[in-house]
Amino acid sequence: MSLLLKQNSSEKSKEKDSNSTSVNLLSNQMNLNKKIDYQKYRSSKKSKSKSHRYESESDCSNASNKPFDRNPPNFPDPRRSHNRRNRVIRNLSTSESESDSLSDFSENELPQRRHSRRINRPAQKCEMDKWKIKFVQGNGIKFLKKVDQLQKAYDYDDDTVLKHFYLLLDGHALEWYWQFSDQFQVSSLSQLKREFSRVFRPRESDMSLISAMYNRKQRQDTFEKFYNDIVDMNFSLKNPLSDRQIIEIIRTNMDDEIRQRMFTFKTRDRIKFFHKANQAFLDVCQMKEKRKNFNEYRQQNRRIHEIDFEDLSQLEIEEITTKLNKLKNDRPERKCYNCHLLIQQVQNSIMEKIRLAYERNEKRYNLRVRKPLWKVGQIVFRRLFPQSSMIKNFNAKFSPKFAKSRIKEILANNRLLLEDLNGKEIGVFHSKDVKT
Repeated sequence: MSLLLKQNSSEKSKEKDSNSTSVNLLSNQMNLNKKIDYQKYRSSKKSKSKSHRYESESDCSNASNKPFDRNPPNFPDPRRSHNRRNRVIRNLSTSESESDSLSDFSENELPQRRHSRRINRPAQKCEMDKWKIKFVQGNGIKFLKKVDQLQKAYDYDDDTVLKHFYLLLDGHALEWYWQFSDQFQVSSLSQLKREFSRVFRPRESDMSLISAMYNRKQRQDTFEKFYNDIVDMNFSLKNPLSDRQIIEIIRTNMDDEIRQRMFTFKTRDRIKFFHKANQAFLDVCQMKEKRKNFNEYRQQNRRIHEIDFEDLSQLEIEEITTKLNKLKNDRPERKCYNCHLLIQQVQNSIMEKIRLAYERNEKRYNLRVRKPLWKVGQIVFRRLFPQSSMIKNFNAKFSPKFAKSRIKEILANNRLLLEDLNGKEIGVFHSKDVKT
């Protein structure tokens, strides 16, 4: 019995020693893990404090008043991880096999809490230098529109485009970018785009752009070019017009044939309107081409060449001449209903009367054609125009009708500047009211 008791006591002591050694090993390992976690936390905190920059002085003052954050968002709390390890060890220390298996765990194999944010995001490869666009100076709003389209096509985030935005600039624009980045801390791509569009916006006012939109006609341009010009001018406005207003402007300024085809089409979507109107423009161009070819074909059939007469026989030529002579004989000559003379004779008699009248009074009938021989300083007689109040005066009827004056200057359209004999200007008179 004594031997059995000794054996049992020895076995119990061995079990106690083994459990104590396993617990000691686990505690040592926990202390090491705790030190490692604390060192990592301190290093991450230092790197974060070095890389962090405040955008303005107000941000700095607000940041100084904030309490210290013991739980950084991108790293687990070391105390919680330590407590979690203790709970695991406490649950596994009931049996020796579980404790032995726990001693083989590494730091990464211990259970961790999942985080929604990714700590180490892989760097995105940038190929903005292959976009083949360079902005030097001009309309910056069009350039930003192209950048947005390429950013969507390459699936780049705003941070990547902001970091490599200088690859798309050159000349004056690149100098402005470096000057702006030195003076201000650019925090987002939207801030950079706002300042860029403000500096490189076209200098035209909104009123001039709107008037240019209303005065822009399609004429001989394609509908696509006409549409893009109006949309670009609308995009340059500080307050762009709505799609309904743009459709009304395009509808009033487009070609007449396209407007007739689009008369029954009603929509407020600008893209649908563009596709429908562009298809109508293509149909009109195709119809004009067919019409042109048909007219050319008709003109070719109507042409008469000298070689074509050789194919006609003598009898056919005689037939054609007899038909023409018959048409001439069948058409009676027109006569005047009053004097029963031929129309040609009446015209000749009228021209003869005009010629005789011109010979009798050459000054009156050939005044515009004849070049009057006036000279500066010549003494002439100008017509006197009596006042309306002197018409009833009996003595005014016997007053002189012309007065002596001198030509001071000869003007165009048979006008003369006259002066009296003392050198005082009288006024401008027509040559009909002046006689020698």
